[in-house]
Amino acid sequence: AKEAAALVSTLPDLAQLRRDLAARELVSKALGKVCEVSASAAESRDGRPFAFLAGIVKGMCRRGFALAVVLAARDLHRASRGGAGAYALRAAWDGAMARIRDHYALEHLIHAAIALEAPEAADLASVLFQGGLRSSADVRTALLDRVLVKRTLPRRAVRAAFNLLGRGEGEATVEEAAYRAAQSWSREESPALLTLGHQASLGCAIIEGLARTTRERLESEHPTVPLLLAGVSARLSSANPSVRTHGMAIASALSSVLDPAKPIDFGRPGPELVGALLGDLARATCAKDEDEDEGEREGQEGGELGCYAGAGAAAASGSHLRDIGAAVCYGTPRDSADCEVASISGTSSAESDSDDESLESLEPYDLSDGDEEEVSRLPATLGGLVKALRRPQDHEVFERVLRHCEGLISRADAGLGAHVTDLARALLYADAPEEFMRGGGGGGEDGG
Repeated sequence: AKEAAALVSTLPDLAQLRRDLAARELVSKALGKVCEVSASAAESRDGRPFAFLAGIVKGMCRRGFALAVVLAARDLHRASRGGAGAYALRAAWDGAMARIRDHYALEHLIHAAIALEAPEAADLASVLFQGGLRSSADVRTALLDRVLVKRTLPRRAVRAAFNLLGRGEGEATVEEAAYRAAQSWSREESPALLTLGHQASLGCAIIEGLARTTRERLESEHPTVPLLLAGVSARLSSANPSVRTHGMAIASALSSVLDPAKPIDFGRPGPELVGALLGDLARATCAKDEDEDEGEREGQEGGELGCYAGAGAAAASGSHLRDIGAAVCYGTPRDSADCEVASISGTSSAESDSDDESLESLEPYDLSDGDEEEVSRLPATLGGLVKALRRPQDHEVFERVLRHCEGLISRADAGLGAHVTDLARALLYADAPEEFMRGGGGGGEDGG
């Protein structure tokens, strides 16, 4: 079943045009067949149909067709509402989710589902992931540790994720999600290393979690409050007014949970502070979504697959719509062409001072081909290298950064200790482009 699924998942790559539509049709047919036999397979404990579907879903998601997978599931969900087909769809999908261990594929699948702009999006997300969130640690990890924490999500997607988590049976998943977001947001280096949009996305997740919990649950489940206090303190001392506003917004939301009768007073109403944070998020995600929608419309019929609609377009100005450095998130399906080399060389105002001053004198590592323009686009410090690895690129840029990594580390003995943890984490979770994962990188120019 796994071998057959692997072969089927490669078929869209052979299509000359409309590869997304080809992927969607293949997934739709496979899902329909598995739904037909899901009841008998579950009764006889035959896992082959579910393994087959899991292999197709994983393969498609790793090849950049996560949205096509979600749309295929949506089509079947629409056709089977209120009947035995709805039960069969949930059973088939739960069986497949229990067999997918690939966090990369799950991340892209979950992101495509919660970012889908459709009337039945919330109900569809429940069908696709509610069973997996209860039974699979891999699904929970992909949602909490990758999608919510490492991606810049529009407010709509954050709410969709928390609506899904809030339906968990007997699990404090909302509090856990707020805690995971607080862990990343409260790090001392976060205001310098993360884009303003990413910080706003984490802040939105924290505010959403605080709005759905109580003081007793917040203080008993996880040490979220001390983390948030540390993050607020770090941001209030920032020179960036937007970063300070984010700190005040989180402090205001936290105080309304801890002591609603005595909310903290910053001279500005709490809703106004939260609105400023959400405005930064809208500007970042609107710019990213506009670029994605433009790419989806090229060669797609009727814009059916362009479902990553921008949130809060009215809040975004023209200059922000072109600021790719601030808009880019941690790995979006099929967005490597949008970022290109600009995602390495460009920095936002929130990260301009993030490099270690002790490493400013380091010269860029000389590549073997001696291309001066290529060298100038590569990071010259370990802090810059960490940022480059955390951004998505095309496979050629990704390969050059990895080749550059070894030489830069070997020349930075004095400053390695201060960056070793962040560098190891960036290398471990580097979001390699699809072409690189399929073997397009790693061989250099001579293919060796």
